[in-house]
Amino acid sequence: MTEPYGGGSPTQPGAMPPAGTAGGNHGWTDRSGQADGPALTPVSPHPRRRGVSARWIVAALATIVVVVVAVGGFLLLDRSTGAPPASASYLPASTFMYSEFRFDLPGDQRERLGEFVSHFPGFEDRANLDQKVAQALDRLVQTATDQRYSYTNDIQPWFGGQVGVAVLDAPAAGAGMMTTGPGPAGGLDAVQVPAVLATLAVTDQAKARATLDRITSDLAAAGASVSTGTHNGTPTWTVTPSGGSAGSGPAATYALLPDMLVVGVRPDDVTAALDRRERPNETLASQPQFRDRVNGLRADRLGFMYLNGASYRDATLRQLEAMRSFFPLPTCITGPIRNFPDVIVSEVRVEGDRIVADSRGTLPQGVPAPAVRDSGLAGRVPAGSLAYLEFRDVGAGIAGCISGLKANAAAEGMRQEIDQAEQLLGSSVESFFEWIRDVAISVRMDGDVPSGGIVATVTDATTATQRVERIKALIQLAAGFGGGQIDVRDEDRNGVRVTTITLPRGAGGDLPAELSTISFALREDVFALGTGDFAATVFGQASDWSLGSDPRFSEAVSSVGGPSSASLMYLDIDGIRQAAEAVVSQPAAPEQAQAFAFYEREIRPYLLPFDRIVQLSGGDGQQQTNSFEFIVREPEDGE
Repeated sequence: MTEPYGGGSPTQPGAMPPAGTAGGNHGWTDRSGQADGPALTPVSPHPRRRGVSARWIVAALATIVVVVVAVGGFLLLDRSTGAPPASASYLPASTFMYSEFRFDLPGDQRERLGEFVSHFPGFEDRANLDQKVAQALDRLVQTATDQRYSYTNDIQPWFGGQVGVAVLDAPAAGAGMMTTGPGPAGGLDAVQVPAVLATLAVTDQAKARATLDRITSDLAAAGASVSTGTHNGTPTWTVTPSGGSAGSGPAATYALLPDMLVVGVRPDDVTAALDRRERPNETLASQPQFRDRVNGLRADRLGFMYLNGASYRDATLRQLEAMRSFFPLPTCITGPIRNFPDVIVSEVRVEGDRIVADSRGTLPQGVPAPAVRDSGLAGRVPAGSLAYLEFRDVGAGIAGCISGLKANAAAEGMRQEIDQAEQLLGSSVESFFEWIRDVAISVRMDGDVPSGGIVATVTDATTATQRVERIKALIQLAAGFGGGQIDVRDEDRNGVRVTTITLPRGAGGDLPAELSTISFALREDVFALGTGDFAATVFGQASDWSLGSDPRFSEAVSSVGGPSSASLMYLDIDGIRQAAEAVVSQPAAPEQAQAFAFYEREIRPYLLPFDRIVQLSGGDGQQQTNSFEFIVREPEDGE
């Protein structure tokens, strides 16, 4: 039979469907081809209640999973730990991506999270942390559900603190994750949805059932079609918006077990997950590539993510292959994809004043390990850099990319143009930048004007000198064709010959004078190019005035395993905020002044703790590593 929701005789909260309910599995068929019973006919939706918006249907469905996940590490109210849910035991061995969120905060994560949020206004007193978070979560859930639900009353009483979210299949070649088309009533009839499955740990099945009953009742009253039943004795629900049909539109199917709530977009994914309990050798949890890597993670973590990189690589290459006939791609794009790790596992944790994310991936056989070294370039760029990035073997990468583009151009009948370009360069196009080894990019503020440039180590000083002289000659040639309005001059700065290019007034629009000049210089094994006096600064500044000597930079880089790296990124968030405030702190119009006053009063206090972001990639043999940290600070008095 069908159980109606929202009508004259709704199912009582907490009541379980009797075992063997007719049509218990909605007519879905398991792998053996045998259904549990006759198909269920979805209930006719009740007339739409006035004041119930269409977004409520989406919001109510999202309440169970999305709201819980969105609050991230702040879901720390449920102190019970219980037995960890075996989420991966419900997933196929070929699962594309799986993430688990540990909102039960194992080990020291509750204490560390309390330290982290205490940097922000309203959370200074850790004794009131639970109350503050409860209020924030209640507001979030109530806003998302038109005040119908709250976290403390409708989620916390049964939520066990662990959430798993899986994407079962890699995107198909040539197909997007979701496409829509208009339905006969202006709805979304033709929708291809990703195969997503979520699991939530349950500590009290009866309370979870009461919440689900209430949600389905409200959804039916809002115009959705709700079907209920059982699959192998497990109660199930399928919700389809008005105008759609199960399996063809944006719907949700969920099943409630004693210790787990399983939620999926497609009904078959949910029933297959329930069936895997009887076939443990076919699950993701049984796969060595998953099990061994997860066992190697820290126990005190907020969560982890597993990615089947081989599936991602194969799916992406299939998509690129489909594009080849009309847009062949160079190796600088296809190469990194072919070298993408077979498996990636990442974990996230809190360490008092920072959120830490560490990843490890296994490279495919035959793929060379990334170059890991300390370039020393941070000691060349000015202190006060707001953004700093480092990359290895850039010249070789440019050569590979240009080689592919050159081959494509030659195939398109541009051989003559290529020959002419190489005559001007004095070398093959792909080898022109072969002298560049490691590159760093630095951006800073000079007053209220942004400035910056690149610094590079060179592989061969003689070749580098020849290439730089060729670049200067080509620029001078171009300046001559421009009527001499572009000024190119050399001057000695601190014993280094610096070439400065100045654009004519008006050529750069309203750009400040500092951005109308570009300078470059080469000395021995270092090349510098940037705006204004950047090149001269690189070779003229004292080492103790460099970014590398900044304790905030060196501490952050050391914390993620530096300075040796395959790549590095550093962002001074506090400095970026101060620079942005300096630009907008003197508004010209009254409404701008009001907006800035609102920012200072309502937003700035929550931005003050944001300090730095650092990311470093490295490797050891076939193992590729990546470390990321988001660092906060204690705002100073008077800020």
